[in-house]
Amino acid sequence: MKIETIKKIVRIILIGSALYFLNSRESIAPEGKDRLKDPRKVVVLDPGHGMSNKEIGEMDWGDATYKDYREADLVLKQAKKIKEMLDPRYYNVILTRETNEESTPVSYRPEFANKVDADFFISLHINDYHKRSDIRGFEIYYTEDKSKDFAELAAKNLEEMTSIPKRKVKQESYLMLKEGPSPAILVESGYLRNRKDRGCVLDTNSNIEKAIVKSIEEYLK
Repeated sequence: MKIETIKKIVRIILIGSALYFLNSRESIAPEGKDRLKDPRKVVVLDPGHGMSNKEIGEMDWGDATYKDYREADLVLKQAKKIKEMLDPRYYNVILTRETNEESTPVSYRPEFANKVDADFFISLHINDYHKRSDIRGFEIYYTEDKSKDFAELAAKNLEEMTSIPKRKVKQESYLMLKEGPSPAILVESGYLRNRKDRGCVLDTNSNIEKAIVKSIEEYLK
């Protein structure tokens, strides 16, 4: 075999391998036409903030910080716990980011959820807008009217299953919710500066996560 022919074959193999890895995130959930092969519900969990959330090459840790606790870390843990709790026989759970190193701009997140034909899109955050430590409570936001029922169901379960009071369930125009699938909600699970809210966020019993799992399961019923 000629050397030039061998070089062409090697080049084709290398290009094919590169394309495979570049497209690996796109193939981790069934497209709509493949649902007969995999009828599970696709749940996309979006741990808020992260690398390049605001500026290219910059890490966005989120506004909620307290001592060594940072929002981007905490919501990533929440997402992974929720994934563990949802029965893999019925749900294909995908995270928009698995680490703090992945580049996940805000515009990428709803595009990704649409590409994998998500049935649910949940963006996880922790609130810390107020400097006062006595302000507490969870907030849930939705953009499309058809997401309102799921937002209210999630609020009901969070109120019943955690000691965090409800502050609001409100319709807001968020890019990641407006351009994504429905139902789609953004959850601000309490104020990190508040001692009681912080205790719930850091709770090893994962009651916040359990409430979100229950909401997904109940919504389908």
